[in-house]
Amino acid sequence: MSIIDERSFDRLLWAYPQDWRRRNGAAIVGTALDVAEQEGRNRPTLAEWLNLSANGMGTTMAGWIPGSIRDAIAQGALGTGVAFALTFFWFHGWWPSSQAASLQQYSFVGPFTNPGVVICALWVLAVILSMTTRHAAARVSLALAIAIGLVLPIVNQWVPAWDGPSSITLFAFNVLAALAMIGTPRSRLNVAAAAIVTGIPLTIARLAVDIRPGTHDRHFWTSATNPEILGWLLALILIVAVASTLAGHRRVGAGIAALAAPWFPIFAARAAMWDAALGVTITAALITITLIGLTLHLAGIRVVRTRERHPGR
Repeated sequence: MSIIDERSFDRLLWAYPQDWRRRNGAAIVGTALDVAEQEGRNRPTLAEWLNLSANGMGTTMAGWIPGSIRDAIAQGALGTGVAFALTFFWFHGWWPSSQAASLQQYSFVGPFTNPGVVICALWVLAVILSMTTRHAAARVSLALAIAIGLVLPIVNQWVPAWDGPSSITLFAFNVLAALAMIGTPRSRLNVAAAAIVTGIPLTIARLAVDIRPGTHDRHFWTSATNPEILGWLLALILIVAVASTLAGHRRVGAGIAALAAPWFPIFAARAAMWDAALGVTITAALITITLIGLTLHLAGIRVVRTRERHPGR
């Protein structure tokens, strides 16, 4: 057996906070080394790297954002992501039989128009795994979807027939996957509700501008969801979320905000493609609003806990 590369196993913990690595790193790396020795390997597997990277990012995020918020965002992103994947597949991922024969030279595989169908399949797999409480495996599936989304623009240049998905679609898939991995989607009902609430508008928007199966996904971003339409829609959703919270329906407001959260970075990226200066401005505003909202939320939690410990105050 070749000598085990211990440094490669140490790098498995790159995403964990430094304090966590000092406390737990030796035990985790030691276990991984023992498994590798039993299996006759001298390096970590891709599955180990993806799983520990996802868990490490989640652990790091836990120090910044409360678990309840992360779980709510993960639920919204997972449901939104699978709805986005299914509608992408139906409208942009395959050619009807009437077109498939004449356009076969442009196909990815069979009737499928582009490699985006692989990402769609990984999203469906991730939801199935999450619904069966196999959250670690679901994160691996989402991590693979992100990896493919990062590689596809390069691969598409080598294979001219593989036209798609567009860069903004890949960015949307990756944002949704990253947000779905920051927490644990514990509520199946919330994931299903997010998928339905997102899937219906995405379908109606495409039908409204006469997008049919086999249409390139760029048409969706330039017609149904151009920056102006998407910006006004998100502003309206944010107003509804704030109004619900002020009216005393905090859970409703939080649910709406969590459902809309993935679309704000997507909107910023779409706006940047339209106007770079506008995109930078929107991104800065979103970061500021997020930090202010998180600060106020944490301050509210501290006030409630103080009152519970000292009822007279």
